[in-house]
Amino acid sequence: MTAIDDRKSVAHACAAHIGFAGARDLFPGIGDPQRRAKFGEELTRQVTDKLKQLHAHPRLSLHEGHFFVGVMQIGSGGEGILADACDSSGIALRVLLPQARDEFLAARSPRAPFDEDFSPAQREKTLQRLQRASVLQERVASVASERSTRFAETAAEVLRLADIALILQPKHRDGLGKPGRTNEFAEHALRSGKPLYALTFWIDETQKLHVYDELRYPRDLTWQPPRLPAVLPAPALTLDDMAQRIATECSALAHACSRQCTRASEAVVRRLIALIAIGTVSLALVSVFRNTVTGSAALLLPLAAALLLVPGVIALRRMFSASASATAAVRQRWTALHLAAEIARSTLAFAPQTVNGDAAHPATAPQPHDFGFLFAAPLPDDARVLAQTLAVAHLRRSRGARRLPWQEFRDRYLRERLGQDATGELGAYRDKLARVRQHVGVVGWQLAALGLFAASAVAAVLIVPVPAIHGAGRIATAVAALAMLLPVSALAFHAQRCLFKHRLRELACADLLGRLQQLSQRLQRATGEADFVAAQAETETRLLAATLDWYRWRRFDS
Repeated sequence: MTAIDDRKSVAHACAAHIGFAGARDLFPGIGDPQRRAKFGEELTRQVTDKLKQLHAHPRLSLHEGHFFVGVMQIGSGGEGILADACDSSGIALRVLLPQARDEFLAARSPRAPFDEDFSPAQREKTLQRLQRASVLQERVASVASERSTRFAETAAEVLRLADIALILQPKHRDGLGKPGRTNEFAEHALRSGKPLYALTFWIDETQKLHVYDELRYPRDLTWQPPRLPAVLPAPALTLDDMAQRIATECSALAHACSRQCTRASEAVVRRLIALIAIGTVSLALVSVFRNTVTGSAALLLPLAAALLLVPGVIALRRMFSASASATAAVRQRWTALHLAAEIARSTLAFAPQTVNGDAAHPATAPQPHDFGFLFAAPLPDDARVLAQTLAVAHLRRSRGARRLPWQEFRDRYLRERLGQDATGELGAYRDKLARVRQHVGVVGWQLAALGLFAASAVAAVLIVPVPAIHGAGRIATAVAALAMLLPVSALAFHAQRCLFKHRLRELACADLLGRLQQLSQRLQRATGEADFVAAQAETETRLLAATLDWYRWRRFDS
C-alpha cells in the first residue's frame, strides 16, 4: 500500500469481479487427446499471463487496492482453462452452477445422441477445480426446470455480479469468434455497460498457439471502476480487518459528525435567542419613549428600530445560509459513514468465531453467505461495491471454518445482533425511540413557550391604544415588533421542522421496533434451518431498509 497523504486517496482493498465465459469446444477439428492436452496447457499459460497483466491495463484505471475475484459457471472447456488460469494467477473464484453439483456433473444433452456433458476424466477434473482453496463459493443460481433457461439465468447472474466481463474463444474461420453462448454473453455485457476483455486464440501453420486480447468498452463509455465510499477511514483497509474496522471506526466518525450537526443546530438556536433578546429590548425601549419623545427627535425612533431590524434580517439570512452550507458536507459524510457501518454490521453478524475465544481451536461459522439481502436493496453505487467486497471477505474467512449448527448460530444471532442491551438492535431502537419521544415533548413545550412569549409581547405593546400614539411612534413600534417577531418566527419555524422530523422518526422507530420483536419471536420459534434463514434474511432486510430510509432522509434534508 502507498503512503497516505492529503493529495492521494487511500487504496483500500476493493473487489473487482470478473465474469468469465468460455467456448465449450476450444479446439474443434483436433481429435488427438495428446495434442488437445498440449494446446490446453499452452493456452492456460498464456491466459494466466494475460490475467496477471490485466490489473495494470491503462484503460481500466484500477488502483493498487483493487483485487480480482472471478465469477463463472464452471465447465470443461474454456471455463475450465479460465479456472486453471485464475488459480495460477491468484484470483479467487465464486462458482455459480445451473443446478446442484451432482446433477450438473451427470447432465446430458437434451438432443440425440444425448451425450454426457462431462466425460469421466472431465468430471474428475471439474471436481478437483471445485475443491481448490481458491474457490470461495459454490452455489446454485437457477431453479428453472428447462436446461436452456437454467444456463441463461446462471449466465445472467454471473454478469450481474461482474464489474468486467471476460470471454475466451477460438478464432473462427471468418476472423470472428464462433457464434454461440459466449458471444451472447459478450453482447449482454456491453449492453449492460460493462467493459469486455476478449481473449481470442488461434493455431498457425507451424502449430504455434497465439492469444489476442482486446478490451472493448460500451458505446457510451460511462463505465467507472468499482469505488468504495470515500469516507472510509485510513490507514488502508485490508480484507482481514475491513468489516470490524468499518463497523467500529465508521460508527465513531458518524457519531462525531452527528454531534457536529447538533452543535451547528444549537448555535443557530442561540443566535436566534440573542436576536429575540435584542428585538425585545428594542420593543421595550420604543414602548417607553414613543409618546415622550416629540418633535423632530421622534423621527429618530423609527430610524433606531430600523437599525436593529435591518441587521437582524441580514443576520438571519446569512445565519441560515451559512449553517446550511456548513452542515451539508458534514451531513453527507455522516450519512455515508453510518450506512457503511450498518452494512459492515450486517456482514459481521455472520462472521466466523473461535471457540470460547481460543485461537487454537478451529473457527466456527454458519453457512457461507453472499448477503443477497444487501444487493436486493437500492444501495448507492459505492455502498454496493463495499457490500461486494465485504461479501468476498466473509466468504474467504468462512472457507475451511467448522460448520456451526443452525440452532447455535440462531442463539448467537439473537443474543448479539438482536439483543435487548444497548449493543443489540432491539435495545438500541428501544433507547432511540425513548430519546425521540423525549425530544418530541421538549420541542412541543418550546413551541408553546414561543407562542406564549410572542402573544404576551404583542399584548403588552397594545396596552396603549394605537390612536393615542403619534405617527412616528407607531412606525417605530411596528418596526421594533418586527425586529422581535422575525427571530421568534424563525425559531418557531426551526422548532416546527424539528418536531415534524422527530414525529416521523418516532413513527419509523416504533414500527421497526414492533417488527423486530415479531421477527425475534419468529426466529425463536424456527423449527428448521430454512425457517431460520428466511426469518434472518427478513430481519436484515428490515434493518437495512430502515437505514436506507434514514440515509435518504438525512442526506437530502435541507
